[in-house]
Amino acid sequence: MSLIQLSIGIFFIYAISLCVYRLYLSPLSAIPGPKIAALTYWYEFYFDGWLGGKYIFKIKEFHEKYGPIVRINPHHVHINDVEFYDTIYAPGGTKHPRNKIRWMAMDLDNMFDTFDAALHRKRRAAVASPFSKQSVRALEPAISDIIDQIIGRLEDVAGTGSVLGIHSIWNSLTQEVIGQYCFGASKMSDLREGGDDAQFMQPDHVVENVHSWGRMFPWIFDIIAKIPMNILGLLDARLLGAEKFNKEIGDQIMKVLETDQPHVGNKNVFHEMRDSKHLPPEDKRFSYYQSEAGSFVGAGTETTASALTTLTYFVLENPEVLRKLREELRTVMPRGQKELPPTSTLESLPYLTGVIQEGIRLSFSVPSRLPRTAPTEELVYNGYKLPPGTVLSESSYLLHIDEKVFPEPFEFKPERWINDTDHTVRRQFVAFSRGARGCIGINLAYAELYAVVAAVFSRLELKLFETSRYDVQFASEGFIAYRPKDSKGLAGVKYLTFRPGWDIKGYIANYSKATRVKLLGNYFPTYTTFELGDHVLPQAIEEPLQLPQQQPSSTHEVIVVLEGVHLSIDGNIDTGSRSHELISYHRISKPDEVRDRIQCASIVIATQTFITSESLGEAPYLKCIITPTAGINHIDVEECRRRGVKVAKCTGSTSLAVPDHALSLYFAARRKTVLLHNDIRTIDEEKRNSWKRQHNISTKLQTANGHPPCSIDEEVIGIIGYGCIGKRLSVLCQGLGMEVMVSERKGVAPSDRVGNGSVIRHHFRDVIERATVLFICCTSNVETKHMIDAEELNTMRPEAVIVNVSRGNILNTDAAVKALRKGLISGVAVDVFDNEPASSVEDSAFLAEDTKDLNITFSPHVGYFSSKTIITMKTMVKTHIKNFVAGDFDDFIV
Repeated sequence: MSLIQLSIGIFFIYAISLCVYRLYLSPLSAIPGPKIAALTYWYEFYFDGWLGGKYIFKIKEFHEKYGPIVRINPHHVHINDVEFYDTIYAPGGTKHPRNKIRWMAMDLDNMFDTFDAALHRKRRAAVASPFSKQSVRALEPAISDIIDQIIGRLEDVAGTGSVLGIHSIWNSLTQEVIGQYCFGASKMSDLREGGDDAQFMQPDHVVENVHSWGRMFPWIFDIIAKIPMNILGLLDARLLGAEKFNKEIGDQIMKVLETDQPHVGNKNVFHEMRDSKHLPPEDKRFSYYQSEAGSFVGAGTETTASALTTLTYFVLENPEVLRKLREELRTVMPRGQKELPPTSTLESLPYLTGVIQEGIRLSFSVPSRLPRTAPTEELVYNGYKLPPGTVLSESSYLLHIDEKVFPEPFEFKPERWINDTDHTVRRQFVAFSRGARGCIGINLAYAELYAVVAAVFSRLELKLFETSRYDVQFASEGFIAYRPKDSKGLAGVKYLTFRPGWDIKGYIANYSKATRVKLLGNYFPTYTTFELGDHVLPQAIEEPLQLPQQQPSSTHEVIVVLEGVHLSIDGNIDTGSRSHELISYHRISKPDEVRDRIQCASIVIATQTFITSESLGEAPYLKCIITPTAGINHIDVEECRRRGVKVAKCTGSTSLAVPDHALSLYFAARRKTVLLHNDIRTIDEEKRNSWKRQHNISTKLQTANGHPPCSIDEEVIGIIGYGCIGKRLSVLCQGLGMEVMVSERKGVAPSDRVGNGSVIRHHFRDVIERATVLFICCTSNVETKHMIDAEELNTMRPEAVIVNVSRGNILNTDAAVKALRKGLISGVAVDVFDNEPASSVEDSAFLAEDTKDLNITFSPHVGYFSSKTIITMKTMVKTHIKNFVAGDFDDFIV
């Protein structure tokens, strides 16, 4: 037998013996779990090393199949039971130290990676004081200043086209805080200078894979440590940033070490370490301080930033959560107060606390298995004996998604923390671990979270943009949690305005599609255009906030007119036995003004201002909203109904003026008045002289099919929407000798109905196909949005003209422009736009530069305006107020 054959034989005997031992003779052989996991480490490596941090999800499957205790590799037992958590992670810290091989195998020279329990205790004691709750409280002003720096960064880049990411912003903030804490200097991320130093701290899958491979091959870290940084930088450029970061840390530490004298005054962490009696003398050296600094900054940055990112997504995803959060914040932060309350005050707010706890829970910041061993004692769990030396661990991820404690575990429900009367939820929460090895920065993390959440969601209007839960979900672990590799991350904020009640500069914001936020615009010292959701509010002069002389009560009404520019009301209002006072504003121009101006109102008169659920949530006295118009799409009617707020509209108030205006638009479009006017006045000499050269340019009046325009008695009028305006139009058109067709609702079979006399309803399709003039005067809702689209335009007559005096989104303007270009219709006239006030193609396709030669006529939503309309509106509004006070709600829609 050759030496090779003998070696192969010995190897196979060893391998078979090892398999038999691990499966049947090992003290852990009775522990439930898959045989292949008990047999070899390669099974764990396949999921963690090859697939990249996926073994945690396999362990979850093991527990679902085998129960709360499973064997996940030959020497490692994983338990999913919070009642046994304190047994593994013993509060004393000496009984069950970390298992060095299965931990991270990095053996770094800092407290976090110290395996010897006695040495760890000394190193922790040296920094216990600066991380205590009392010391953190002293840092609260610095945290507030850093939040202002974040806002300053946004101010600086507005209008420059620069791009910021939400997660990067939170990374910058948390780095800045830990930098102040460790070194007493703001040098970590260059917030105001626009630097990108925070970039290297963001989680990267390269680091994740190195961590996972290190579990299987501990020597890999020794190899990496010997590779020059410029070579490692080729794998990931952010490692070069880390090198720069380490140098900056070193510079800061050197300043601390420059003097041997004890530091007095405002101590930072490294002053405490240098002066500590607990830290062994051999640890008071530059290399230890630098390693410790890297540990503090790394731990204090990503985990808190991850919780903030997750929290931001879920709060913005759920308007009801946002509304409740802001309502509670208002109890300790009255409008106009910029200064944050103390953390102790914020911690007393139950809903805010629930929001923060859910954000931490669902961020799964450190989901990794944290292995421990019991070197000398035998432990017993559920009858299973765990001999000395057994590697044990639990995962916060699995504990935080336990459906018995967290029903619908992946849903964001702050209420679960408020209703936790028996502390079951809190016992299950182990995000910061426990015992002597628990997170030393827990007090600092909570101080940051409370301050940031309170400040951001009080000052900023945010909206998600092209972001889904997939972008923030936990996908893999490499000690910390990683998001999907193809995720865009938290994809910006589509609309962002700083709330002017805080005296913060305002911006119009637009955003990019990935994890970045692109800010456009500049600071305006007076009121200007702001975006509220999809709606833009008009310009106005600056007006101070008016406070009532007396709060609303059962005997006193406070009536607030939001837009006196549209409808001014005198104080001669019949409120019966109740007293009243009238507050009138010229116009609303900023989103926050709506909330400010209705917060003390019992009755609000709103012409065009959007009254949202959020505004309603901050108006505790509000009992009635009256709109002088016939449309109510600017009022959240369902939220009013839920809150018991009465709503009335002035149906028919514009029924005389709008039909008159609609006819004027029809005549202008049919006779192409605007096009001819512009041709004569144009600076284009060729066009201007065409009349002079040709003597007759009547051919410009031809319809799309080349025919002369229809005369009045040839027109077939189609009316969509047979309310007060539609009925009035019908009478006027018939009086002019036109044929009138009243459309049935789209998709509804036609039938006879009674309006002002008997009127025959025609099928919607027939009206579209026969009408030479189509008047749109129906209400705007989900069903009528883009009611007139490419399909309808393709079937219309080529001489047809469309007149829209309803709402801009009922007619698809992009499709209408295409139809005009193709000659499918002859003209369009509108008094309404998709977004108002309209000034660019972003507000309406009709305003594009290349539509000037198309037969498009528009007016700026003034169709309602006439002396009789204003008189009618005033009368109807006063009547509604009188009826409301009297308890007569027959004419109210809610």
